[in-house]
Amino acid sequence: SEATIRYTLDGSEPNSSSQIYKKPLIVTNSTIIVARAYLDGYKSSMISKMSYDFIDPDKNGINWNYYEGSFTVLPDLEKLQSVKSGEVFQFGLNEIELPKYNFGLTFNSFIKIEIDGEYEFSISSNDGSKLYVNNKLIVDNDGEHGPRQLSGSIYLYKGMHPISAEYFQSGGSKTLLVFYKSDKIPFQVIPGSVLFKSKE
Repeated sequence: SEATIRYTLDGSEPNSSSQIYKKPLIVTNSTIIVARAYLDGYKSSMISKMSYDFIDPDKNGINWNYYEGSFTVLPDLEKLQSVKSGEVFQFGLNEIELPKYNFGLTFNSFIKIEIDGEYEFSISSNDGSKLYVNNKLIVDNDGEHGPRQLSGSIYLYKGMHPISAEYFQSGGSKTLLVFYKSDKIPFQVIPGSVLFKSKE
């Protein structure tokens, strides 16, 4: 109870000169709050992080398509007949009803970039996956494997850019996560607020 809690609102790690938490915060925009406790004579605490992401269901979103089949590497899924489709707000599997094994997915969206610069994208999957930005293969994480994260970089100008992911599951556990970072953006799961169903 004697400790002082300091925090940041931009995703960076707080230090001994960061803002002091005195009363509940009102969050009205997409925000990453990072906090840490300090007490004289003790080491600072581990950080605590919470992301708040505000989306517009009419504009934000990712279109996905589901394909059935037994794969050991990613086929050209666009040439196959999708069995079902839908929308989610982040790249991932949690919001889609899926079997345990033998399927593929494609995800298509547009990412809004606010500042010109070099952006690093990472995709973590079990089994194989690929990530495309501006229709270019940025990360190739294909093949049967356990959880594995790979990264790639691309220079992006301010504006909307197509982003897509492909994924297949053969056996074992299943997972898919997509991250990004830049000089101005801390490493994080790509928030739904910067992903749009169309370029307009």
